[in-house]
Amino acid sequence: MSVRPDIRALCLALAAYSLSPQSMAQTVEAAPLRQIDPWGVGWLGQADGALPVSLWSGASAEVLSPLMAALRTETLSPATQAALRRITLSSARPPEAGVEAVEARLGLMERIGEMRRSVDLRSRFPETLWGAQGAALGAEFDLAAGRSETACAAVAERRADDVRWMPSRALCYALSGDFDAASLVVEQTPHETGSDHAWLISAIETMRQAGKTQPAGRYVTPFETAVSIAAGLSAPPAAFNSMAGDLALSILRHPRATADQRRAALRPALRSGLAASADVRSVVTAGITARTSASAGEKAPPALPQEALQAALAAINDADRTPEQKAQAMMTALVSATTAEEGRIAALTLAGDLAALPKTGTGGDQADAFARALLMSGDLKGATEWRSHMDSLPEDRQDPWAAARIDFMIALATSRAEDVSIIIDRLLAATPAKASEQPGKAQAPPLKRDEARRLETTRALFLSVGTGRALSPGGRSVIASQKSVGKGVPDATLARIQSAVEAGAHGEAALASLALLGEDPSGVSFAGLADILTLLRRSGLGIDADRIALEALQPWKTF
Repeated sequence: MSVRPDIRALCLALAAYSLSPQSMAQTVEAAPLRQIDPWGVGWLGQADGALPVSLWSGASAEVLSPLMAALRTETLSPATQAALRRITLSSARPPEAGVEAVEARLGLMERIGEMRRSVDLRSRFPETLWGAQGAALGAEFDLAAGRSETACAAVAERRADDVRWMPSRALCYALSGDFDAASLVVEQTPHETGSDHAWLISAIETMRQAGKTQPAGRYVTPFETAVSIAAGLSAPPAAFNSMAGDLALSILRHPRATADQRRAALRPALRSGLAASADVRSVVTAGITARTSASAGEKAPPALPQEALQAALAAINDADRTPEQKAQAMMTALVSATTAEEGRIAALTLAGDLAALPKTGTGGDQADAFARALLMSGDLKGATEWRSHMDSLPEDRQDPWAAARIDFMIALATSRAEDVSIIIDRLLAATPAKASEQPGKAQAPPLKRDEARRLETTRALFLSVGTGRALSPGGRSVIASQKSVGKGVPDATLARIQSAVEAGAHGEAALASLALLGEDPSGVSFAGLADILTLLRRSGLGIDADRIALEALQPWKTF
């Protein structure tokens, strides 16, 4: 960045532009936006799933601020984070004393990967303390996303002694190769800004000439992330634990990010639900390339996430492999996943190949696994096609239980309102019966698959109730005799949420409900999760209840 010669020219251009009729017209058009209450600013239309304007009725800033601040977004699942986006991005009437909770809303937006929207809201109210930070935050995020020209142009517009912009100014100098100027700006930056001068100067020196000792990479803020990428610093996995999804996604797509940085950013990007198939595949493929190209004695990066997935990609790219062999390799990769995270990585990595794979010659187990993987990747059309293929198989190769299970998943994915009790009854009919005990005769140990399927059928019964789908008389009779398993939900918390729903404080109730879910909704007790989903529906988040229920069905698992 050639800041010194460009600032003068840019300022003159801006001054001339500010007097132009076009500029004045834009100012007049933008002015009314600042008269809107901050809670009335939203980014979702009805087609995008905007929640009612009464969302915050019955709630107060005194209650909402701690609720929003306490949400540990780094532990929440993709569906839960999607629900929080609907809540925070919807335009609504303000809660009581709403101005006192605006910063809490902004903080929550930023933690769930909506920095751009946060900057937009801040920029509409520049006269406030929280609004005055908008432009600088936007520039720092642009730096982290690799948009240095845009960011450094914004820096050049600011006074050189504006302390809020001095760290970004230093980085812009360093990016342009003027390391002496960069170090000088850091030295002139007041310590009150919170900037770690020693770390920043060390990183700038690393950009000048990489040495044997480098500072550890930092990734808490967009600015620290931008510096760490620019200097090619280390990527300790723990440093990414609380990273917002949009920041993680910017690392995945940053042309200068190292392989280690991209691998470490994959998990928060996945958790947020923002990573696309191409993003995940590029990281996994880079991991394979790094392993195969590691020279003798050089430490190769760890497998990401499993050897079976790497083998599947190798098979896909092998022209000598038949479609059947490729299908089997992909099947092995999908069933080898041992966690929901690994399952999502495998599904997103293979999504395009699964959708294009010929269905001739594939078995029922493969069709079921492929349908569920495509459902996880968001390809409902591809999932439905593989589900239809399951019915075309010979009867002795069909699996009625797996077919009913995927049908329930598709119903949740599409938020179909029609009666699904028939699907649940099919699931019940195909569930293996528990072996009856015979006095005096030793019982063979139950098959793990049969036990697992009985448990998953019970889960489906409770999820059907929680998502507002009626059970048949037979289904109601069965659920009455079932035991709930999993982590319980505090009765007092449920009572509090129920009270908020009755008071019409739907936004408060939704936030408190989502806070109970954690990273894996399937770990919540069957009855507790059904209660949470019911409360979410009553709060106007029925679509989100369906998405969370779909996650709880663990589509990445084969039973």
